[in-house]
Formats: sequence, structure tokens, C-alpha cells
Amino acid sequence: MGSEFGYAYDFRLSMVSVDEINSKYKSELKDGVKTFLFEFRTNFILKKKRPENVDEEEAAEVIIDSERFDAYIHPTGNEKRDLLELSVMSSYRLSEYWMTRAEIHFLLNETLDFTRSLVSDPQYVSLNPIPVVVYVEVHTVQQKNETLNNAMDRAIRAEHLAPLYLWPQPTIVESGEMCSYRLSYLRGLTRVRVENAVDGLALMPICPICKRCGRVGSQITTLPGCGHAFHSHCVIRWIASKEKDVCPSCRRRAFPFP
Repeated sequence: MGSEFGYAYDFRLSMVSVDEINSKYKSELKDGVKTFLFEFRTNFILKKKRPENVDEEEAAEVIIDSERFDAYIHPTGNEKRDLLELSVMSSYRLSEYWMTRAEIHFLLNETLDFTRSLVSDPQYVSLNPIPVVVYVEVHTVQQKNETLNNAMDRAIRAEHLAPLYLWPQPTIVESGEMCSYRLSYLRGLTRVRVENAVDGLALMPICPICKRCGRVGSQITTLPGCGHAFHSHCVIRWIASKEKDVCPSCRRRAFPFP
């Protein structure tokens, strides 16, 4: 799979032992009801540009981050409904990788087709749940005239995304002790993806928290109370801390609830 803005995506699918999947959805198992249990294992990779006289295969690829999240469905036999259910549980995060809707649709369709093929295999007919790992590779591809530092700055990685605990759906990553008001507020903060350098500077010349600018691929959040802008992942983690309820720039209260 491929996308715009210097990013590309690959995936592969594998059936594993259910013990290899860390998922709270194991508790959703129902007697006599088939369950498809998925774990998405994502590697975030920087692909450096190929130097002259070096084969494409020799271009260096470096894993810079990784994450895991889980999902499940009870298959209904209706392909569209099954796709919708899996999409509800996973497309929220996949879209954070800047995958297009078509790419997400293709990935999830392939995942379901693969899992259905296991169910139709006589040796797995009685197996429940059907445990499948979806290995995803998110490549940030260094462009021809792009410096390595700039490629690293715009590289997609877990630490630069909204934390998994903001998901409306439960995940294997817990948020710890956080009141429902704070969690709802963080989920509701608007995040804008920077698509070109000019827009990035207009939205946020520099993040007051990390002191870095908003490059292509960055997500920017503007606090509704004061209008100050930050990298989304920076300000979300700031407000997620109970000791940091104020805007880092103006010290105005950022979290409106006591």
C-alpha cells in the first residue's frame, strides 16, 4: 500500500496461539459464538533516501517506534456488517497513521478474508476464538531533497500520536487513574493534521512544550479557552497529568472541570 506526503504502508497476517495475544477482549468470548480476535502490531519505520550508486534494497530502514492495540468481532456472515464492526474498533487508530480510507478499507478487508479462510479450514472449525496478528509497517520515506533531520521530525511514531487510552473503544493500553470528565475533554480536543509547511507555521510557529515547529504530518491542537496551539500529543499528555491543568503558555485553566 502507498499514500501521499512521503509515507507508505505494508502489512502481513498471521494466525498465532491465543496466549500470544494480550487482549482484554478474551473476556468477551461467548459459548457457541465464534469470535475473531485481532492484535495489531505496528512498527514505525524511517526509510532513508537511497544514496547514488546504491541499490534500492540497500536503502537503510530503521525502526523508530512500535505499538500494539487489539480488536475483536463476532462474525455475522454479513461481510459489510463485519467490516463495519472491525472498522469501528480499529480505523480510529489506523487513520492516525495517515492512511487513506481506501487503504484502511483494503487492510481490514484482507484481514477479514484471511480470518474467514481459517474458519473454513477443517482443522480450525472448532477453534474459538480465531487469534490473528496484523503486522503493520508505517514507513516515513525520506524524500530526494529532504534532510534526515526533517524526515525524522515528520516521521509518524507512537509517541507523536494521541495516546491509545483516548480511544472510545477500550484497548490493552490503560490510562491509569483519570476521571471521566478529563478523559472526555481530552477526547474532544480538535486535532488538525499539517499537510504543508506553510500551514504548519500558520497553525503553530513553535510548540511551547517541546520547542519544535509544526512540520508536515504533525497534529496540532488549539486549546478552546485561550487559543494557544501545541502539538496534540504534547498538550494531551500535559493535561492528562493532574498537576498540569493550565495552558503552558498563558497559565489560563485548560481543563474546565474541577
